[in-house]
Amino acid sequence: MLVNFLIIGAQKAGTSALAKFISQHPEVYMGTRKEVHFFNHPDKFQHLSREQMIELYHSNFPDPGNSTNIGEATPAYMFLPFVPKLIFNYNQNMKIICILRNPIERAWSQYVMEKNRGFEKKKFWRSIFAENIKYLNDRNNFTLVNKNDPVRRFCYLERGLYSQQINRWMNYFPKSNILILKTQDLLADHAATMLRVYGFLNIKNRDFIPKQEIVFKSKENLKIDIFSKMLLQIYFIPERRRLRKMYNINL
Repeated sequence: MLVNFLIIGAQKAGTSALAKFISQHPEVYMGTRKEVHFFNHPDKFQHLSREQMIELYHSNFPDPGNSTNIGEATPAYMFLPFVPKLIFNYNQNMKIICILRNPIERAWSQYVMEKNRGFEKKKFWRSIFAENIKYLNDRNNFTLVNKNDPVRRFCYLERGLYSQQINRWMNYFPKSNILILKTQDLLADHAATMLRVYGFLNIKNRDFIPKQEIVFKSKENLKIDIFSKMLLQIYFIPERRRLRKMYNINL
C-alpha cells in the first residue's frame, strides 16, 4: 500500500501538533519520524528505479499493520516547487493537508527559531530586506535541495506566500484531494478541526478525538518590534487578499 496522505506545511504553523493528533487514531499509521524529508531530497532517489524508490521511501513506514491511512508530515514539501510533481509521480491519489498560520506570526516564529539555533545574526527587519534583495536571484531559481541554503533558511516572507504554494499543488492534484486548515481553528475548535481531517481521510471511526494539547511548544520569548510588524502587515496585504478571493481563507 502506498503512503496516501501528507501534511505538507506550512512551517511553524502547527504541523507537529496536527501530526501528533492524527497519529493517535487507530486507523492511521505515520512514519517512524514525523518529518521524513524524502521528496525534498530527490538526489537520494532520482537514480533509482520506481520500485527501488518506493522501497527506500517505505522503509520509513516499517509496520503499518491494517491501517487504512499511512502518512507523514514534512513542512518543506509545501514550500519547494519541485516537490508536488515528485509526489504526484509517486501517488496520483495522494491526500494533501496544509495548515496555515497568520503569515506575520509564522515569519516571526521562524526568525526566532533560526536565531535560537544560532544561524540568524541580523535584526529581524534587516533580514526582511536581505530576503528581498540579497537572495532574490536564488529565490527565482528554486531548484535547491540544500537545507542550509540561505534561500530556504531565511525565507521568512516567501514561506508566508501561501497562495502561490497551494497553486503549485493544485496543478497536480484536484481540489478534492487538498484540505486547507487554519492554525487558529486547531487552537480554538480542536474537535471540529479533527472531524474535518477524519472526513477528508475517509476515517470510519469519528468518535475518537485526541486530547487537545499545546500546539506551539517553542519558547518565543522575544517580541517582534513595531517597525518589523508594520513592514510585514503592509507586505502581506496582497497575499491575504489572494487567500480570501481564491480560497475563502481569512488569516
